[in-house]
Amino acid sequence: MKSNRLSRVAGGLIFLTVLSLSAQAQQVKIYDQPPSAEQMGKHLFDYQPKNQANRKTRGLVFSSAKVKKVSAAHSAPAKKNSIGFLIEFAHNSADIQPASVPFLEELGKMLTMQGLSDKNIIIEGHADASGSEYYNLNLSERRASSIKSYLERNYGVSTSRLTIIGKGETQPLPGKNPHDRLNRRVQFYSAN
Repeated sequence: MKSNRLSRVAGGLIFLTVLSLSAQAQQVKIYDQPPSAEQMGKHLFDYQPKNQANRKTRGLVFSSAKVKKVSAAHSAPAKKNSIGFLIEFAHNSADIQPASVPFLEELGKMLTMQGLSDKNIIIEGHADASGSEYYNLNLSERRASSIKSYLERNYGVSTSRLTIIGKGETQPLPGKNPHDRLNRRVQFYSAN
């Protein structure tokens, strides 16, 4: 898998991402209705509730135990799963609209669930192609930051577990017009 590096200096911080554009588009799961905290945990972190972690069926044991990792020199780059929400914000602002709160409530629950309360995520803001590139990049960063603040304020999630990245209009959804409102989205990746 060919990796692209995109770096951006903003507010004194350097944001790096080493995810290929095509891999992101194929791995993102966009939700138009809020998934449950358990569904998000399963998609992002392969989470299984404790009561399902070790099930016995006629003498067979299914376990969520991790397989021993192969050294990085001999393995393919890890693919990161992603989920995306069409979080609605006030026009030209980072104010989260009430219709988007149910998505964030489930996300907050997931990040505070037993077995996931130590997991880290990347909050990646996107914009449609309306407006200048610079404006859209700044707006997408502010919107990602707004979600980070929401999770800290309402769920007590430590900001050290949440990394924000603004992508602006650089990665429209495959097959969508760059000006389509569906490109005004927020994606979440496992950072573990």
